[in-house]
Amino acid sequence: MANLTYARGRWVNLNKPGGRVFFVAGGTQPFQGSGADGSDSNDGDKVEHPLKTIQQGLDNCVGGRGDTVVLLPGGVTITAALTMIYADVTLTGYTETGPLTRNPSVITCATDSVEMISIDAANVTVENLTL
Repeated sequence: MANLTYARGRWVNLNKPGGRVFFVAGGTQPFQGSGADGSDSNDGDKVEHPLKTIQQGLDNCVGGRGDTVVLLPGGVTITAALTMIYADVTLTGYTETGPLTRNPSVITCATDSVEMISIDAANVTVENLTL
């Protein structure tokens, strides 16, 4: 599981300390002053300035570095598959929850014909999300 902490002016996943952390707006509810809408002109490295789309966060990753994309609480509806093409990337919800609870970071598909996530890389992790 991603072990996020804020240290020395940046967010770090302690399980992959060499990687960057990118935050993505949850879409339907503001989170800690981030506003309901992120922007893909943001760099996404702070909760207060999240990216707008999950795919933008995934596209900012560098393979093998150990990057983490964090979906803030809220709901996001996708119309095309999220593509994970870089090795050693983690896609996670912001908070950890127990085995019998739903994470507040939710991804839904616009229709039942949409493939949700397409993974074409090694050592990819998807966790702490309600799909």
